[in-house]
Amino acid sequence: MRALAFRVARKIITKLELATRTGNTTYIDCAQTVKAAQQKGQSVLEYVEEMWGKKGSTKEHITKLAAHGVFDPPPKAVCEIGTGTGRNLHVIQDVYHPARYESYEIAHDWAAWLAKNYDIVTQACDGKTLAPTATSSMDLVYAQGVFVYTRLLTTASYFDEMARVCTPGGRIVFDCYTEDTMGESEIAAWKASGSEYPAMLAKSFVTEFFVRRRFTLQGQFLTPHGAGRSHYFIFRR
Repeated sequence: MRALAFRVARKIITKLELATRTGNTTYIDCAQTVKAAQQKGQSVLEYVEEMWGKKGSTKEHITKLAAHGVFDPPPKAVCEIGTGTGRNLHVIQDVYHPARYESYEIAHDWAAWLAKNYDIVTQACDGKTLAPTATSSMDLVYAQGVFVYTRLLTTASYFDEMARVCTPGGRIVFDCYTEDTMGESEIAAWKASGSEYPAMLAKSFVTEFFVRRRFTLQGQFLTPHGAGRSHYFIFRR
């Protein structure tokens, strides 16, 4: 029941995200998105970026992570939480060619499509752990747009798991909302958007959580997300 509730919540949140970014209040599922992309002669990556009015944004984002040293050296094993339409997966595999890419995607239709179209290991999701992934096996553990809406204990569970599976010298990269992204103007923008999903974490909570697990904060930056901005953290063991 919990897994079902998580899938339903994710679908609702995806709809809210699309509404925030595009003004479109209709959720587009995997089959519809793939079909629409094919009709336009586009890849899913190209179609989704165009739909959100953010052409080229995925490659720009990965390039920004690279500037912060995330891919130095290139990771041999990557674990992504919330792979979604595969935008980041597509660019990371195309540029850095990791030997192993584990994907945790709670939406079954997208998980099946990703497994069919990319050389990945699709792991079973329980909405709070990375149980199928071996301890100290991943050079890069990555999540985008996941911890912006998960509840505190769910987020903490994932954080623990990310630390568990990360290799010595490996990196953990993710975004969330912090006090730096929720000033008066940003709160006003979120209220005006009609979206009520954002969940905020204190910067000190995030940093101290990973420092206690023998990670070092390697970098951080703010980036546009939804009706405001999200806060990216880069930790290295």
